[in-house]
Amino acid sequence: DDDGGASESKSASTAKTEPLVLDDVDSGQSWWKVISITPSKFESIAQTGDVLLFRSEGVYSKLFRTQTGGKFDHVALVVRLDGNKVALVEACGSDNVSLCTWKDFVNFRWFALYRQICLRRVRCDRSDGRLSKLQEWLQGIIGKPFNPKGKQGEGLRMGT
Repeated sequence: DDDGGASESKSASTAKTEPLVLDDVDSGQSWWKVISITPSKFESIAQTGDVLLFRSEGVYSKLFRTQTGGKFDHVALVVRLDGNKVALVEACGSDNVSLCTWKDFVNFRWFALYRQICLRRVRCDRSDGRLSKLQEWLQGIIGKPFNPKGKQGEGLRMGT
């Protein structure tokens, strides 16, 4: 899983002062070759259904990546809200599934928790019918507990 050197594109200290979002949009490059974009550029290009991948610095995050063999340890689903606002749907630790606006994510500097944030464009049917079904599903899961083990009756299951 080569990330084209993206993980080395900014130091951890730089990531603490400005969000790092990577993407293939408008680069004319292959999908695995990434460019840095600003938070405002992200806000202008993000689409409902896109995915943000996060790489944290903590011990548990490193352990998680070691166990999974992945480069990332957290994920959020991008959604566009009324008024064209961008938000992230995610489950953090023992918290319930929540919705966080991109504006809050930037203003509260939550990006500083991560060494790297990557945008992965999802190319899919975004018809009104599909978006309506996604909205209905999201309304049913936001605020509910997240259970990564997937046992029935214990909150949101992966794959539901």
